[in-house]
Amino acid sequence: MDSKRNFDVIVIGAGIMGLCVAYYLIKNKLSVLVIDKDFINNSTSGACNGNIIVGNRNPDSLSRFLLQSLHEYLELNQILNEKFEFNQKGSLLIINEEFYLNEVKYLFEEQFKIGIKLEFMPKSYINKNIIINLGAGEFGGLFSAIDSSINPHLFCFSLKNYIERKKGIFSLYEEVVKITKSKKKGFKIETKKNIYFSDYLVNCAGYFAPTISKMLNESIPIIKNKGCILVTEALDEILPLIFLDWKDISYDKSASLIKKINNKNKKYNFIAEQTKSGNILLGKSEEIVEEISDISVDTIKGIANLAVSYLPILNCIKIIRSYQGIRPVTPDNLPIIGESSENEGFYYATGHGGFGISMAPITGKIISNIITKGGDTFDISLFAPKRFLRQE
Repeated sequence: MDSKRNFDVIVIGAGIMGLCVAYYLIKNKLSVLVIDKDFINNSTSGACNGNIIVGNRNPDSLSRFLLQSLHEYLELNQILNEKFEFNQKGSLLIINEEFYLNEVKYLFEEQFKIGIKLEFMPKSYINKNIIINLGAGEFGGLFSAIDSSINPHLFCFSLKNYIERKKGIFSLYEEVVKITKSKKKGFKIETKKNIYFSDYLVNCAGYFAPTISKMLNESIPIIKNKGCILVTEALDEILPLIFLDWKDISYDKSASLIKKINNKNKKYNFIAEQTKSGNILLGKSEEIVEEISDISVDTIKGIANLAVSYLPILNCIKIIRSYQGIRPVTPDNLPIIGESSENEGFYYATGHGGFGISMAPITGKIISNIITKGGDTFDISLFAPKRFLRQE
């Protein structure tokens, strides 16, 4: 049998999740093949704003994972040869009503428990020291110094180059059409061009993940949450921080998601950051869709109007383009991470929704540790695939 077609692990999906999984597997001395029907970072992780929001997040079961993932980014920024514009600039969570102060206090206390320090800034301080003026109704903001951003494209290509230097293999523009599992151990993966074999298989296919799972008679409920980002002309620095709005984290995410699925309505939340090149990225929209469609004029107007209401300084700035991506979301808004309960050796790393960029390194490390060491220090039972596979 051709040794070039045999691998310890095959990873399906060459977005940020698949590349992080492959990176940590390679570091653990396994032979790895990454397969994708398109090119590197061609889908969701290539169509986002690249923010790593850890402190200014709704405190929940993901908090410790997000914090550890940020630590992994700090290490990767030192290890990878090519820099990927990692910038720990901090974020400001804008509070637009005094009504939310009890929730602010809760966020402050919960994040402090895991070692994250937040700082409340009144509107007068923000206007004097950070930005010319907030919108008329804004009350103040919560500052998180650890929140960061990356250039997702540069990061993914830095990972790709590292993986290839360590003898990892990429098969791009190859669509997987059939997967067969041996009765004993291992997988046979057929594409339209080749046949490959591996001991382990990791599904990192994002919103295509259900298609891959179906080939092994498994069903996972990935929901397509479409989001749009606007890009402004390049400017001198006017936004020293990442800005986002309190409403993005102040509601019950699970209940809100179910409501969106039922009503198929569109939702806007404000987020803005200025890139190294000077362009400002503005978002975001959320819309549950069945099929991918073009960006509507209403969506562009909705994002732009909301941005100006929060930061009036943006009013005279030109929008030069827009782009969209599809977030792979699960019904309980938690990712699917770990080994399948139905097929031994088949692993999932998908369904992260808007946490994909933030959680990719820690997810990759966890999957690698489970495969190579039999487990990880993090308890991932909440994310186990069996919570959906049993339902099916």
